[in-house]
Amino acid sequence: MSKYITFFQKKFETKPYEEEAAAEFDNEKKKYVNFSLDIGWSMRKIYGPRKQKNDVHTYLKKCNGFVRCNEKGCRFYLKELRPQFDVKLINKQCTVIGCQNCGSILEHVNTCTAEVRFRFVHTKCKLEQIGNHNHGSYVSKHLSEEEKDKLTERLMGDPIVTPKAAVQGINRRTGQIVDSVVDINPILGTRDRVEYELNKRREQINMPRRGEFLGEFGKIMNNYTGYFLYAQVIPGSFLLMYRSLSIKKYCRFSDLPAVTDVTYKAIEKGYYLCTTVMYIKELKKHAVIFQAVMDGLSHNYFAQYFFAFFIEYQVKFDGENSFLGMMIDFSLAQKKGFLQAYQQYTGKNDGMRFLKGCYMHWMQSVQRISSNHNIIPYDEADKFRQLVYTIRTTKDAEEFCRSCNEVVTRYKNSYKWLQWWLQPSISSMIFRHCMGMDDNLRKHPYRTTNAVESFHRNLYRDTIHHLPLSLALPQILNYIRSDERILANYEKHAVPATYNRAPRATQKRSSKKNVNDGRPPDVTNKLIDEKFIKEPSLDLSHFNGQQHQQHQSIEVEEKTRKKISIHTNRNISKEILDVSNQNPIGLADERSIHLLNIQVNPFTNDDIEHMAEDTENGTNDIMQHIMNIKSNEAKEDKEEENNTEEASVVKEENIKKIGKNHEKDVKKTKKGEKPNPKRKPENDLDDLWPTLKKTNRKKTSFVHTDIPTECSVGLKTIKSDGYCGYRALALQLHGDQNQYIKVKQTMLSHLNANYEFYRDILCDGRDNIMKHLINRLEFGITPETAHHTSCSSDYWFDALRDSQIAADAYTTPIAVVTDNTHHWKSVLYLPFTIPSDTNRHPQPLNLFHCSNHFSVVDLIPSRTRHMEWPAVRPYHKAGWNFLGLTADYKTTWRYLHRKRLTREDIEFFEAIGTSII
Repeated sequence: MSKYITFFQKKFETKPYEEEAAAEFDNEKKKYVNFSLDIGWSMRKIYGPRKQKNDVHTYLKKCNGFVRCNEKGCRFYLKELRPQFDVKLINKQCTVIGCQNCGSILEHVNTCTAEVRFRFVHTKCKLEQIGNHNHGSYVSKHLSEEEKDKLTERLMGDPIVTPKAAVQGINRRTGQIVDSVVDINPILGTRDRVEYELNKRREQINMPRRGEFLGEFGKIMNNYTGYFLYAQVIPGSFLLMYRSLSIKKYCRFSDLPAVTDVTYKAIEKGYYLCTTVMYIKELKKHAVIFQAVMDGLSHNYFAQYFFAFFIEYQVKFDGENSFLGMMIDFSLAQKKGFLQAYQQYTGKNDGMRFLKGCYMHWMQSVQRISSNHNIIPYDEADKFRQLVYTIRTTKDAEEFCRSCNEVVTRYKNSYKWLQWWLQPSISSMIFRHCMGMDDNLRKHPYRTTNAVESFHRNLYRDTIHHLPLSLALPQILNYIRSDERILANYEKHAVPATYNRAPRATQKRSSKKNVNDGRPPDVTNKLIDEKFIKEPSLDLSHFNGQQHQQHQSIEVEEKTRKKISIHTNRNISKEILDVSNQNPIGLADERSIHLLNIQVNPFTNDDIEHMAEDTENGTNDIMQHIMNIKSNEAKEDKEEENNTEEASVVKEENIKKIGKNHEKDVKKTKKGEKPNPKRKPENDLDDLWPTLKKTNRKKTSFVHTDIPTECSVGLKTIKSDGYCGYRALALQLHGDQNQYIKVKQTMLSHLNANYEFYRDILCDGRDNIMKHLINRLEFGITPETAHHTSCSSDYWFDALRDSQIAADAYTTPIAVVTDNTHHWKSVLYLPFTIPSDTNRHPQPLNLFHCSNHFSVVDLIPSRTRHMEWPAVRPYHKAGWNFLGLTADYKTTWRYLHRKRLTREDIEFFEAIGTSII
């Protein structure tokens, strides 16, 4: 039902008509209330309410016509678009905002003479349209009452619908395909508008909006009586703890560790689900034994969580049937919260012996570091993994310190990574040498938090992600209740949770498998197999040319003689693969160990004892001590000579290991025959064990202090004919610097359309400067000057003013970077116009000014996202205020990281005024 008493059914009527609706008069306020005068058209008020005798009020409105784009080639060319309802807003729509597609200025066609009179008399309102509309209809601004009812019906069928699902036409509750809300009205194609209308409909039918929880919490508690232990439901401090009712007696804390982790996808943004699971033998799976919803991840939340867990299950930490331990990841907040709860519960400070870190999280961190070849070189990845494997598994203090020493000296950029892992509270949960946990927990086969990760996966599969808390919490509680029902059936009726989890025996495929015959053999098991022909020959009989066929056998025989024994190398590769599959952490083959040239210098007993003490106390002292020891070693030259000698010995030993056939091929050249120095040996051992990784990454170069070296490749060449500034813009905008005439035309059109604005902002209100600007842009465009292939300095690109005009004309920021020849500062020119698509984040164009010439810096787009651009001139904000725009640096251009204006910069720009470079 509509909230309005007065509204009209007919929309976009072009001919004169009349319509009557109900009206409501407020005797206290002496005016008519709860009415809507929307009839579809954009209309401005001529007068109203004009009060007459006997409480008669009259309104008169006139049609605003339409706006259109006159730019040929635009998607909206000559299309009749809806104007704003006020004259000032229409002017802003046409000149400042412009066309949503091409950004050009719109034309307001205000030739429609249609008027509408609304006459309120007591309980009636009469509408009378005078005159005809001389244009077609356009999209409406508001939903009609019928359209609102359709949207309400859509919401009643799917209360948890999101704006995205409503636009796509998907029922979030059932997953079925339904009609999109765009079919109701085209204005609902924008998600922000859909969200606004959905919230309005929810308020109208008293349905809780997304995020409203307090009103539904009482109903949830009544449906799940006895589950909740603690509820703190206040803004800024939300904590809700609950557990299963009947699963407590199935928990065996002395035999199995509990596993705890946090997820954020199960509930709406801003809330986190903390879960503790344990393996239940009767269920033959891990089940939830304790859970909480919190709005933060601070240690105070986890301290309350673990303390309530200890009290609820009456956990014993000493004596018989004591608590085995807790598996967590390496979250410092979880660890600190557990220790705080343990101390509060027992009064002791030895809680670290009940915590065990996740091996999988450790290995993921190792893999990320070893895959980053800026930290670990490509040919050193296996060596790095061997060292960190030793750090994790060794008991010996000397070997532990020596491995840490070698990691930070061989891979200096890994210093911070290893320093984090060597924190006492972290290293004691994962490193064997530093472990302070009980032996029972250390020897237990549990070493990952995959159990709770598996619960998260099942939860995501069975429930809907990111639901409001009022809708997500019942689904999570019902998931826990399902385990209780299974256990109740097991006790009462002896119905097992599962019949058999043993994998079925695989059967031989009866039908022939379809394979792709459009792909050549390009994998190891296809290229190297047991039936490999020793001297392969290609079948070229289907090619034309008799001479080619005659010499075929001779060429194949000659090439085959020069190749190494592929069959022998195949056996070596297979051996390497077999060893690497068995020991993925260590090195693949013994030959690789020799080629790495590992040389470890022995430590003294004093060094070892000092390192062991530092490991217990912290990480900063030990890491500094390690670096000091290595910095005092003055044997680098001698080690390089030894490594060179060892490498030659290793190559000779590997040649002997390859086999007799390989050795014959290496010594195949006859005496007196000079080998070709340009030909690389096909059996070079460097091909078997490559030391460098090829990359397609562009080499960076230094251009200017305001442009980071890693962000630029160099400068792009621009022709020096006086039009270099316009050519530089054309190269970036159109991909061709010869299109500079089109750039000048666009800038000139935009300047003429906003003459007064640029005269006041850029030219200090002086018409002579504006005339000079227009003449400079017209040079090379007008028929009188079009034949000029170059221009004098009077018509050069003006970086101070032309950069701002170009930025506005193309709605794209422009950064002007200049050398210190003219004592100028680099400036970022932001458009005064607001982009129609605020989600579009264009990279600023750039102009590099050096020695009276403009060129373009060749930037790497992927590296300029976080680049710091030059500062914006002070007059820019004054221009926004002059136009009355609501734009701001932190909203419209928030994705650009800009330098702040210093007092020196402000004084500099005030001193130069509007002078030209």
